[in-house]
Amino acid sequence: MSGIYDNNNRIRAHSVDGLTFTGLYTPDGAWNVVTTGTGYRGAQHPCGALNVTVNDTAKTRHAPDGSMNVTTTTTNNGALKITLV
Repeated sequence: MSGIYDNNNRIRAHSVDGLTFTGLYTPDGAWNVVTTGTGYRGAQHPCGALNVTVNDTAKTRHAPDGSMNVTTTTTNNGALKITLV
């Protein structure tokens, strides 16, 4: 599968460690994401990927550190729903 969305209309995301430059997108169109805890604040990591916090109970789109709240569950909350590929 390629493109940003999967068959369930969730964002496809690939987890990266943030140690090398990756940019925002993978070659097949998914997002590159770095999970928080790397010490960086804000929506985008210096490697080009998005900073995300996996939070299945979040009621807001953004975490206190500026990263994006995401969930891999089917819960209906404020976090962006993603599929890790």
